[in-house]
Amino acid sequence: MKLLSAIEHFLLGIRDFFWNYPDNFILEENSFVRSLRKNYLRARPFSHALFVLLIFFSVTSIVFSDISAILRIDKATFIEGVIVGKDENDQIQKVLWINPLIVTNTQIKRDLSELVYEPLLHVNQDNEVQLVLAESYANLGGGKSYRFKLRENVFWHDGKKFTSEDVVETFKLLQSLEFGNQTSSVYSKAAAKINIKKIDDYRFEFSLKDQNTIIPNFFEIISFKVLPAHLIKGLNSSNIIYAEQKINSNPIGTGPFIVGPLNLEEIELKKNKSYYNNVPKLEKMIFRLYKDQEQAVSDLKTGQIHALTGVNSDSVQELSVIPNLKIYKSNVIYNQYWGLYFNLADQNKSSVKEVKVRQAISSAINKNFINEALVGSAIEAKGPIPETSFAFSKSEKYVYNIKSAKTLLDRAGWKVVKGQKYRMSSKGVVLELNLVYVKNIDRDKLVEVIQRDLAAVGIKVNPVAKTISEVNNDYVLPGFFDILLYGVSTFIDPDRYELFHSSQIGYPNLNISSYKSKEETVVIKGGKKQRVPEVDYLLEKGRSVSDKGVRKIEYENFQEIVMEELPVIYLYHPVYTYVVNKRVAGLVLEDMVTLEDRYNEVNAWYISV
Repeated sequence: MKLLSAIEHFLLGIRDFFWNYPDNFILEENSFVRSLRKNYLRARPFSHALFVLLIFFSVTSIVFSDISAILRIDKATFIEGVIVGKDENDQIQKVLWINPLIVTNTQIKRDLSELVYEPLLHVNQDNEVQLVLAESYANLGGGKSYRFKLRENVFWHDGKKFTSEDVVETFKLLQSLEFGNQTSSVYSKAAAKINIKKIDDYRFEFSLKDQNTIIPNFFEIISFKVLPAHLIKGLNSSNIIYAEQKINSNPIGTGPFIVGPLNLEEIELKKNKSYYNNVPKLEKMIFRLYKDQEQAVSDLKTGQIHALTGVNSDSVQELSVIPNLKIYKSNVIYNQYWGLYFNLADQNKSSVKEVKVRQAISSAINKNFINEALVGSAIEAKGPIPETSFAFSKSEKYVYNIKSAKTLLDRAGWKVVKGQKYRMSSKGVVLELNLVYVKNIDRDKLVEVIQRDLAAVGIKVNPVAKTISEVNNDYVLPGFFDILLYGVSTFIDPDRYELFHSSQIGYPNLNISSYKSKEETVVIKGGKKQRVPEVDYLLEKGRSVSDKGVRKIEYENFQEIVMEELPVIYLYHPVYTYVVNKRVAGLVLEDMVTLEDRYNEVNAWYISV
């Protein structure tokens, strides 16, 4: 009975505690809350100051901490923000398809291709070959024929075995793309000069169609990403560009990640658990699409996403003080450069057709502004071949010199007229040029500096800022520009045939300036003497031999002429910025050739608590 009485007394005590809890804690005169209030009032104003500091530190800790780490620890999923812009309906510009054989300026397409597809090999900044899907290769004769052996433990994402048939069919498709205006590229042009032959399921051979020639950048040409033969049969330059093609809308590769549905505001990739070489530590990668940079930067600050690239210099400075973020910088991308291209097409009547005007513009621009304007994210370009190349020649002539720029303009017939801000011709025409470029904050800054420098010598510059598709379709392809601020990717090899040979003038070729050198040389063709542009001759010779010493001489002469005639003013080689949450580890941004190379070591990435 005593035991039952004790239990009853205990239970009644618990009941009374909960029944009387509001009185004891809040309502009674000596309750905890009322006592706290009395002490707070008694300690004024110090209690006020302490309260404000408590609120301040609480808010600061939330803003500058990774909220996702507090609310939801997910070590398996990496989320990257992607600024894609808006479509004509003011909606997020979605990714409808990807195909690594089709050249694109849309970075998200290149990023996805890098994670889903793989090449036979990769060529690094030092022109060294790094094998990927290829296991080995042998040079069968002076760089004119190569035999490759593939890895045997590779499978496509749909479970099919990867074989040499896939390589052969992909290469034939690449060759066919040369016959389409929208699909032709430097890779399809070169591939058209190469034969491929299957030997067995894991061996095949490349050989030059013309055994009297060589292709010095052969390994760069064959670094294309391989597609599955069973999904590309019937594709060609006429139909490959359509989004409804199965391989485009449902990409199947051999890479470390498998892509989910496209045409969404988030694109999810899952790790390839059957990957042949170091299965990724991350379970998922998510690309979250944004209309604008403002929202993306905000989500990065608060931990809603782990990483962001394509951030302008102002935002980089803003993000650099956030404790939970780390700013990664790539190596200098020497096989890319930004420059000012002059329109030298026959139909163009602009003053830039006069070489002294181009030389004056080059002399008027202070290239030292680049690091200042781009917050250290660029290195000055010295010419069409970077200074890291064996073929580089220091051929810069028209460097920053205001006095020289003014003298050159005087000699070209553009005179200073009293009372006028800009120079004029003898017929009263103002020296005025339109400068076309793809709009963003950093390029706005760059154009402002160029505009200021040229105004100082009497040249009026009208900025024409457009979207990348507008610049390409409305200005570059039809040749409707005076000056174009533009970036191009080149081969690591010094061959610049596609960019400067006169045969490459006109759509869809890559001689953007429509440049044909004034310097000429005499050659024998068909038993007859002919005068040809000197640059054409040098570029043809430079790609016809493999001896570096001989090639160096030809390319030095090429650079000498190009830097005198100035179809392009070379501005800078880019350095890419990648802003990443500190919880993400394993990143290595070395030996990058393209922006998507930031994923070179993605299999080793992981997220710590």
